[in-house]
Amino acid sequence: MKKDKIYAMIPARIGSTRFKKKNLAILNGKPMIEYSIDAAKKANIFDKIILNSDDKIFSKIAKRNSIEFFHRPLHLGGSEIKSDDVVANFLDNFPCEIIVWANPIAPLQTIEDIRNTINFFIKNDLDSLFTVKSEQVQCIYQNNPINFSVSGKFEQTQNLEPVYPFVPFLMIWRSKSFLKSY
Repeated sequence: MKKDKIYAMIPARIGSTRFKKKNLAILNGKPMIEYSIDAAKKANIFDKIILNSDDKIFSKIAKRNSIEFFHRPLHLGGSEIKSDDVVANFLDNFPCEIIVWANPIAPLQTIEDIRNTINFFIKNDLDSLFTVKSEQVQCIYQNNPINFSVSGKFEQTQNLEPVYPFVPFLMIWRSKSFLKSY
């Protein structure tokens, strides 16, 4: 049985709006992005690991960590650019069966989390997967309660219906499904 080519893409934009150069922020002696690179390498599940950036400063980090560097077009580095456009451009340049967006600002990701998430994706023959976390907290959206009632007594959190906020740790797509919907 043929094994799918799985590429890890670690995106790094130089111009973060809220936290300037956050991918380069030093955490315990090294740039935050290197935690994602280390975890991806140690997971030993990827055929290629590519640091994808709009700024050549990241090429030095890629070289230092013995991974590939892709200098994406500058127009794909703005804060208004959607992740879908970055992924589509990446797939044009690095065709593979499965692409994994490994977030460069998730320094607590573990090797086991990466392996388990990708194995779950493959085992369940999914087209896409976005990591989330289960939270049992009172949530409001557009001034409306989502999982609790404002009338009566305040419910205990353990009795609430969980909500699932997106956690941008990993995003995974089968390339053919992504390109079909793009």
